[in-house]
Amino acid sequence: MQRRLYVLATVFTLVSGFMLAPLTSNKVTASDKPDLKPARLVARQEPHDITITSWGPTQEMIDKVKESLPKRPAVRAYLKGAQFRLISFELLDGAKVNGNIMPSDSYRAWFFDYTNNRAFIATGRFDSAEVIIEPTAVQPEPSEEEFQAAVEMLSKDAKAGAGLRSQNVTAYPPMPPLVNGSLAAGKVDRTIAVGLRYKDDSNSPEIVGVNMIRQSITRFANNAPPASTSAITACAPNSANQSTTPRGTAGSFNVVISRAGTQIWNFIVIRPSASSGTRASGIEVQNVNYLGKRVLTRGHVPILNVQYDRNLCGPYRDWNYQEDNFTAVGTDVAPGIRMCTSPPQTILESGTDSGNFRGVAVWDDRER
Repeated sequence: MQRRLYVLATVFTLVSGFMLAPLTSNKVTASDKPDLKPARLVARQEPHDITITSWGPTQEMIDKVKESLPKRPAVRAYLKGAQFRLISFELLDGAKVNGNIMPSDSYRAWFFDYTNNRAFIATGRFDSAEVIIEPTAVQPEPSEEEFQAAVEMLSKDAKAGAGLRSQNVTAYPPMPPLVNGSLAAGKVDRTIAVGLRYKDDSNSPEIVGVNMIRQSITRFANNAPPASTSAITACAPNSANQSTTPRGTAGSFNVVISRAGTQIWNFIVIRPSASSGTRASGIEVQNVNYLGKRVLTRGHVPILNVQYDRNLCGPYRDWNYQEDNFTAVGTDVAPGIRMCTSPPQTILESGTDSGNFRGVAVWDDRER
């Protein structure tokens, strides 16, 4: 079963006719281009003036920390030469000052140590080289890099390897993404679930387990682990195989909406990949003011339990940080935010799992 989290595609509309539209999925790719300078755009679309300004850590800051983390003394001492991978990088909440949530100034990075079959977290601040190391029993969801490493291992498999190399077999991330992923790290071998589709119909679709510790392949009765199913159409349309945005991508913006010189809305909008919470929280708004008065300090979806079709793999607590493509025509203000000239469309409107944009789309319907 392939994960499709279309519920987060639902648009967020303010009473001024201002729309924010994200879409999330389970596919992952490299982060968007670095946001090297604060971005600011004033869009004059009668009757509204919309000002959008970058807010919080830039992509350059995030990438610099991610690159340097494995070289930090605390991390190196903990790993002691082990084979490892940085799985996930997330921004932590900023301080709360005078009722306002401030920009994030710290981070949490999830690593997996394959040599010792253990997960650990590295926490620190952007303005400091100090890192705090903490072992964790939680297995983080696989990154695209880790999933591709599992597919590469599978390309040597006697049954599927030749097809993967010739592209007669396609691999996709199924749900759940890990075999025995609910069990504590170290109690079971970290095993990535990989879905396989055979184009020539010589074999039935299947989901296999790729053991990252023993570098071995596991096949299952009914062609899938007990918590999943290999029926491709059981959950969602086939993937368009477009890349998506992983956690730890910069994307926080201050949005100000005015009309005839009067400020109507002033708030922070955060794209799903930069949103807060253990498994993120979809599109998030903070410090929301209407006509100069605070109406909401934070609005988000920190927990999303999904009951899949016929309950074939779930209910499952999904993660809310990976952004899928949707259609948004307009001008990019900064990486991850686009001012649209027509209403954005997700799969709910277009009926297709494809598009030209990932992040937060802004559309002013010009209604008063």
